Amino acid sequence: MKNLNLISALFLQLVFSGFASAQPQGFFRANVEILPESRIELRGTTNINRFNCQALQLAPGISAWVKHSPDENALYLQNSTMYVQVNSLECGQEAINRDLRKTLNATEHPEIVIEITRIHFERTADEFPEQVIVNAQMQIAGVENPVCISLASEMQASKGIYQIQGEHSIKLTEFGIDPPRTFFGLIKVEDKIVISFDLLLKQHTDLGHLREALKNRT
Repeated sequence: MKNLNLISALFLQLVFSGFASAQPQGFFRANVEILPESRIELRGTTNINRFNCQALQLAPGISAWVKHSPDENALYLQNSTMYVQVNSLECGQEAINRDLRKTLNATEHPEIVIEITRIHFERTADEFPEQVIVNAQMQIAGVENPVCISLASEMQASKGIYQIQGEHSIKLTEFGIDPPRTFFGLIKVEDKIVISFDLLLKQHTDLGHLREALKNRT
């Protein structure tokens, strides 16, 4: 059986990872760069139109602790957290920006928090793109829920860059948020919001020990 392309899947941690202090047992540190072309967006609809809000501030570099579990075809991450600043979401119109910040209670909860716990690989193959499932805890407006996010990883071999793409839908009501109404209740935001990821990531980690762990897989 071909070895799982763990190198590409490993980079999915970047979407959600943060800094840890002391090295946990069995974990190794992975470091990568998030290129400026990367994008995270929130998309939604009302009863009359659609809106698209882009996160303008993304961390330029990420470091996290990662552990490989070959029996489960998975990677585990510890203390790996991503923060999206609510006030950095730009929707193209100041009125929509203002309503979104109010809806997400940016004053008391200025960040959308996503903490990844596990990355599961859907298939074992060397071809691209590679599908993976990310298990994480997502917190919006102070309410936390577990999420499973499906993403695809593909390498631009000539540049040594990995592109990570995917979408995840949430319901505002699952996070204790009532979809807002504006203009005397005539315009209503739909409950479903789509979070879209399109990240370009560059490796700055020696993964030799991870490849060594895969040599005897069957």
